[in-house]
Amino acid sequence: MPAETRFQVIKPAAVKTLYQDDRVIAVDKPWGVESYDLEKTLNAKLLHRLDKGTSGVLLLAKTEEFRLQAIG
Repeated sequence: MPAETRFQVIKPAAVKTLYQDDRVIAVDKPWGVESYDLEKTLNAKLLHRLDKGTSGVLLLAKTEEFRLQAIG
């Protein structure tokens, strides 16, 4: 590795809530954040997941009834 090689540690951006009601929550998941960690943090069940290195909208069910309807 060349001596002039530099490394930079970048902290992932904060998770932003895009929409929320009594059944579902939609968040803007930044890269570097585990979908399963958000499931625990938000106390909601994933309706799908995004890889750690992928950013995008993540949907979580706040109730089991809604989760079952959504996965149909």
